[in-house]
Amino acid sequence: MITVHSLKDEELKAIKEMDYMMWLSIQYHGDFSKENTMIAIDEKETVLGAGCLSFDSSWYATTKETMHNLTAEFVLKETLPKETAKEVRHKLMNKLKERFDSYQNEDKERKQCIQSFCESTDTDELQFYLDEGFTMETIIPVMKLELSTDISHTNLPANVTIVPLAKDLDTIHSYIHATSLSYEDGPDSERELLFRMGAKDLCCFTAVSNGAIVGGISVWGIDKQRAATENLFVIPKFRRQGIAKELMATAAAHLKQQGFTCATLSMLGTNRKAMDLYLERGYKLYYLLIRMQYQGK
Repeated sequence: MITVHSLKDEELKAIKEMDYMMWLSIQYHGDFSKENTMIAIDEKETVLGAGCLSFDSSWYATTKETMHNLTAEFVLKETLPKETAKEVRHKLMNKLKERFDSYQNEDKERKQCIQSFCESTDTDELQFYLDEGFTMETIIPVMKLELSTDISHTNLPANVTIVPLAKDLDTIHSYIHATSLSYEDGPDSERELLFRMGAKDLCCFTAVSNGAIVGGISVWGIDKQRAATENLFVIPKFRRQGIAKELMATAAAHLKQQGFTCATLSMLGTNRKAMDLYLERGYKLYYLLIRMQYQGK
């Protein structure tokens, strides 16, 4: 018999054995919590899997019109038979939905959902979410840049320089504030940034004008060959001056120097302006993600 309950401290070791990053996130990432993590066990109290809800950056947006997202993630014991794994995920999802219902009941006027991301070719994964009442909400192209190609740089305005982000809290607060001026759906998650800054291979490059952050991009390793170039932004007043292009070039040059062979980024499929920029900089379509969404019964 499979039962599901909220995470207990003594079960963290089992999560670490199944998925190191989930274990690390639950302990040190501010957007994760033990209360939002569910554990499935059998009659011998053996941990079979875990599911968690984490706060997306949109969760902190102050406007009720914004969709405030909780991201669902699962990890299962690799040796589970297929039918058992299916049952475990279903029961974990039910508990996550109950947790989601509690957030909805706290503020019924706030638009909220559970989201998850599936590769477009993974029909089994997509079917799982469809069976659980999710809809296919958004296409997210993942674009890829081969770092073996020449990297072209762009001249910056005289009062703008690109420097690595300092790790003091005042500078981090300034960075998050700059993202709030750039994104319609609210700022980047400061908790996510602080968590990623604990990794040795993360680097945030910032465009600075007269001491103020006006743009940025983050890079980190995904595996030995591939790195991410994400969270590109430039505040409206400084757009169309070549800053985004040079941020991308700086990031690519850094990754190339570090020995990575390619860089990837994700974007909304409806953002034609961003797509044109990435294509111009040499990125090509790598694969597609589907954003799945659940808004309740």
